[in-house]
Amino acid sequence: MAYGIYHLTLSARWTYLLIVPSKTAKSIIQAQIRELQQLDKLLDSPYIAAILPKLLEARLHGTAKSQQSSGTPKKKSGRQPGPLVKKALDIVINSMTEVTAKDVLFKLLADGVAVPGKDKAVTVSKILRKLAQAGKISSRPSGPSKKAAILYQSNALAASFPAGEKTVTH
Repeated sequence: MAYGIYHLTLSARWTYLLIVPSKTAKSIIQAQIRELQQLDKLLDSPYIAAILPKLLEARLHGTAKSQQSSGTPKKKSGRQPGPLVKKALDIVINSMTEVTAKDVLFKLLADGVAVPGKDKAVTVSKILRKLAQAGKISSRPSGPSKKAAILYQSNALAASFPAGEKTVTH
């Protein structure tokens, strides 16, 4: 494939050589010229001129854009858990036994945490189910019935006891 070399002088201090395939459309070359002219305008800013060498060096060494700008990796987008979810998770994790949603509700109310909803036990149960689905806690039914209460425990507690063993309760 043949290449065309175009010499472009934007100002006294900036001269560029564009090396493009000879079959490139004139509009693509004109777009590149416009981008280089915008770059020349940006370089007139002392701030941009000061950080440009750092940006070019980072690009050459393959630094990710997120690490260039802030130095820390970006957090996942999405909603953060609220205080009720955090407190319910803390109660389950710090419990040395398996607990039900009602147990967690009583501890939340004793700690003075406001639980919204008409049926507060259902609200806490939904929170615990979502935490179990996310893998933050373990859950199992307390019996064979469909209506059996669901018992929740921390993953560390679940790992310390085999599936057939039950934890000691009061």
